Amino acid sequence: MGNVCYIQANPHFRLPQDERPILMVGAGTGVAPYRAFLQQREASGAGGKSWLFFGERNFDSDFLYQTEWQGWMKDGLLSRMNVAFSRDSAAKVYVQHRMAEQARDIYAWLEEGANIYVCGDGQHLAPDVHATLKQIVAQQAACDEDAAEDYLATLRRDRRYQIDVY
Repeated sequence: MGNVCYIQANPHFRLPQDERPILMVGAGTGVAPYRAFLQQREASGAGGKSWLFFGERNFDSDFLYQTEWQGWMKDGLLSRMNVAFSRDSAAKVYVQHRMAEQARDIYAWLEEGANIYVCGDGQHLAPDVHATLKQIVAQQAACDEDAAEDYLATLRRDRRYQIDVY
């Protein structure tokens, strides 16, 4: 018997209608929707800051769409990019580590009204990124974890925190 493929629609995992900033977090093939997001912004001439956090195993073999990201960085369509390649150094570095390094700026973007998207592995990536976001909010807003969780819940309710995992 061959492989089985399941398709699940996620109607809310899309660009905002306005030009609000977007934070995109993905590992491996989870980065694919973000390529479409930037293609859509490029085609429509839409502005808005964009920041990609991308993770994979190895820079040389796994940096998916590398030349496109670099081209969009050069053109200014992609404002910022942080990458993590977990097998290229003795210490495993993942996207949540790169996010923690940028805590102040991530929180500033969220306070500016940015949408944040997380796409990829549902067992590790999504919970690890969520825990990091909660730590970022608690640290930057000088609040406890419950208040930070409420902040993230509000983002979700307002559809500014979108997750598409598998």
